[in-house]
Amino acid sequence: MVWSITYVIRDEKGKQSTMTVNVPSSLSARQASAFAVQFAALIDAVIKGQIVSIGLSLSINLSGDYAGDAAEALGDVEEKGYFQFLTENGFRTAVNIPTFDETLVLANSNQIDTTNADVVALLQAMTVGLTVLPADPEEIVVEPCDTRGENISQLQTALEVFMASGKSRRL
Repeated sequence: MVWSITYVIRDEKGKQSTMTVNVPSSLSARQASAFAVQFAALIDAVIKGQIVSIGLSLSINLSGDYAGDAAEALGDVEEKGYFQFLTENGFRTAVNIPTFDETLVLANSNQIDTTNADVVALLQAMTVGLTVLPADPEEIVVEPCDTRGENISQLQTALEVFMASGKSRRL
């Protein structure tokens, strides 16, 4: 059992797409919510769209914690950053990030620049974890996992892909 955190991302045309990240069910709702909000800032740094909501079994109100920037020109929910990871036991899991910023893709390829500081921060949070504040009763490191609850250990692939709106793989 895992917490599924779903991000709804809108492009400049008003189209929406989702992405989902899982974290262990051993976290409290407060800890999982804190991770969701802090992770949104990492997603926002690599997209051209706008994060408009986050779901964690019930919607999280973004107004006071994190309200993403307005969707940028040329942001398109069908342009995605596809990240495939391996878990500690070698299982594959993936996440697609809608409206991925194409300036973060290497020239003349579909490879995402994994040396870009914003991409590095996102990958670090996915593979090593993210220290969340506030948490119960103190700060903790939350490590994303797959649907089996296995921690993600490494990046396997990072590509720009084009996929119909609403199509996203669960992590």
